[in-house]
Amino acid sequence: MSTPENRERGQGGGSRWLLLAFIVSLSVNMLILGAIGAMIYVHRSGALPAWMQRMHAQQAQRLHGQGRGVAALKLARPGLLLASLRQLMRTLPEQRRAQLRPILKRHRQDIAAAHARVAQARQEVLRLLRRQPPADDAAMRQAWERLRAAEMQARGRVLVMFDDFTRALTPAERARFARIVWKKVKARRLFRRF
Repeated sequence: MSTPENRERGQGGGSRWLLLAFIVSLSVNMLILGAIGAMIYVHRSGALPAWMQRMHAQQAQRLHGQGRGVAALKLARPGLLLASLRQLMRTLPEQRRAQLRPILKRHRQDIAAAHARVAQARQEVLRLLRRQPPADDAAMRQAWERLRAAEMQARGRVLVMFDDFTRALTPAERARFARIVWKKVKARRLFRRF
């Protein structure tokens, strides 16, 4: 019971809980501020802490078995070359872009047709996966094989386009393209898409 005598001696229950809540709140706020400050530091400095570099190296080694590093993982990212090509095209003068556009247009229809075959093969696989009763193993294996072949053909068409495109570049433009790719590989984003 809280009597005037207990309150004078500091034995009132309310003030202790208030003090405890204040300390817990202050601790949580400091933890959040520290985490935000660390993220900002890592983002601006561009250098990962040693523990994070070790973690990335271990992850790359598990995935590849060779310890090739995080850069090898990022080089395999889908769309990296296409995004780099777009960025290079934006940096070139309009006259040079006009010279390079026909190369890209020449491959556009082939790539679109190859991607349409990939979409069709994926739809077939999904149809077989949803089928009741389930499809037999041979039909599923054939559908997966057709999907793999369609995706490899589409990827091949895109690589042929990149081959033709990079051959049309001057040595300075090729070097710029390589720098753009490596810059994208080394870029560290605060929030990454998975």
